[in-house]
This record gives sequence, structure tokens and C-alpha cells, in this order.
Amino acid sequence: MKQKLTKQPRKPKTRPDCFIAIPFAHKTRCRQAVDHLQATLIEKYPHLKGTLVDPNTIHITLGVMRIGKDQEMIQQVEEALKKSVKSVQGSVALQPVEFSGIQSFRKSVLYMKPTEESEKMMRDIYHCVRPHFESIAPSIDGETDADTSSTAPDSMDAEEASSTESSMVSTAREARQDSIWIDSGHFTPHMTIAKCSLLKGSVRNWWTYKFDSIDNDMLVLPEQMVGESIALDRLQVCSMHGRKKGEYYKIIAQESFYDGNS
Repeated sequence: MKQKLTKQPRKPKTRPDCFIAIPFAHKTRCRQAVDHLQATLIEKYPHLKGTLVDPNTIHITLGVMRIGKDQEMIQQVEEALKKSVKSVQGSVALQPVEFSGIQSFRKSVLYMKPTEESEKMMRDIYHCVRPHFESIAPSIDGETDADTSSTAPDSMDAEEASSTESSMVSTAREARQDSIWIDSGHFTPHMTIAKCSLLKGSVRNWWTYKFDSIDNDMLVLPEQMVGESIALDRLQVCSMHGRKKGEYYKIIAQESFYDGNS
């Protein structure tokens, strides 16, 4: 008689509920440039309207993590943010960021790419920040149980994030395109302006939508951003939950790169 195999219950998925970011949404010129670029894009490709990221949320993500509602964990996050800023102040010569053009990840995410010099500086900031957050929420390497395909901070899908485990989450599957905390430790600074996953739930077969049909002459830096330098002034930890349409994310903690301005 064959022995009946019992199916083992799957481990609960660990999903991020917040992200570490350098914001740009409060920079009027930067926000207007993204708005102009999106309007130009949709004028020619109206079917992609649902892929647009709200210009009021633009930022560069340094990592995603799970902190839950534990007050002690939130305090640790606040302390990690302060230490991160001090590390940046002591190690990085902060300069305004310049952007060089528009690129895509796997034809599914459009983003504004920093210049080579600005990209190097952003990587230096990343390497200053990462150790302080990993010390309180270790990263999970490789393919994990963390299904972060719907929890990247540029997406309203982030409302789905739920778990009880506190840990820095490496990006998996689609999040490899749109978050930064990937298993190799490689950081690609980018400011997302559109992503196909935002069609999820509203368009059938949303995963078949790609940006590969867009003419190259459409993927150019908006005129407002050519030669424009955007000052970096703060570092944030923001919640993926409860963002209202047209508004920025809920800020859990924030520190200025310049003393006396938090």
C-alpha cells in the first residue's frame, strides 16, 4: 500500500512594508519635467496611461525592508537613518544630481538615469546607508519566499505588503527591475517614471505590456532637465501603506544631509 504524502504548509511570505529613499518629488522642476515627459509619452501611446508613476512620488530607492508596527523596530530604524546620514556626511562629497537620459529595465520599467558622475555618488551613498539597516534587518540573499513583485514603492500595489517578520528583503522577480536591494548587492540608481506592473488588476494579461514599441526619439531627457542639477537634501524611510492619490508617501523617519534641517 502506497504511503500518502502530506503536503507541507508553505512558509508565510515576507514582504516589505517600507523603503529607504532620496526624494525628488518636492523639487518642482524635477516633478514638472517628469510630468511633461509622461504627457508626451501618452499623447502618442495612450494605451500606456496606466503605467505612469505619480510625479508626486518620484524618488530614488536605496532599499526596501519590513519593520511592521513594533515601536522598538521603528526606533531602531530612526537611529539607523541618523547613523546613515552621519556616514554619508563623513564619507561622500555631496553634489547635485544630474540626469543623462531615459532607459528601461527589461522593457517593463522606464526610468530617468543619472549621469555617470552622479551615479557613482549615489552608489557611495548606498554603501554608506546599507550597513546601518542591514544591522537591524539582515538582507535575504538569492531567490526568496519574499514575493515583492507587487510591493515596490513606486506601485500602489504596495498596499498588499503584509507579514510579521522584520527583515531587509532582497528583490525577486519583477522587483529586481524596480527595487534596488538585489542579491548581488549591485545598486542601479534610477528614478522610475513608468512601469507596466501598475496595470496589474486593471488590464488583462498586463504582463504582456512592454515599452519596446516606443520610438527612441521619445526616450530623451525632458528639456527642463538638460544640464539641470538637483540638490540632494534628505534621506527618508517611507511607508508603502496608505498613500493617498496625488500625495507623497507617509514618511516614517527623515534626516537632512545638512545639520539643523531634518
